[in-house]
Amino acid sequence: MATLTITVSDKLLASLQKRAATEGTTPEAIAAADVEETVLRPGMLMAKWAEAFEAAQFDAPPAVDTDPSPPNSATDPFLMLAGFIKSDVPDAAQNHDYYLGEALAEDLARGHAK
Repeated sequence: MATLTITVSDKLLASLQKRAATEGTTPEAIAAADVEETVLRPGMLMAKWAEAFEAAQFDAPPAVDTDPSPPNSATDPFLMLAGFIKSDVPDAAQNHDYYLGEALAEDLARGHAK
């Protein structure tokens, strides 16, 4: 086993400390487990996100975000996934809405959409 030292923001440290307290462990153990899961098993992270998303109950459409500040990759759950998926599609970042729409249309055509 090796030691890795990283610098994190106060906000990230507070989040790690909160999770550690909830799970009865240390912030370092939480960070190490998250890094290992992200680097060695990136598909598992995506599976957890998909499971959480499918389990969510949506009683109403989400509120319109009126915050003019740009999204923060440290707090936006989707931006935290940026860069985790390798793709041969060179314009995926620019045209992701189009590709998601295409995929949804295909699912609807096959009757697979919920």
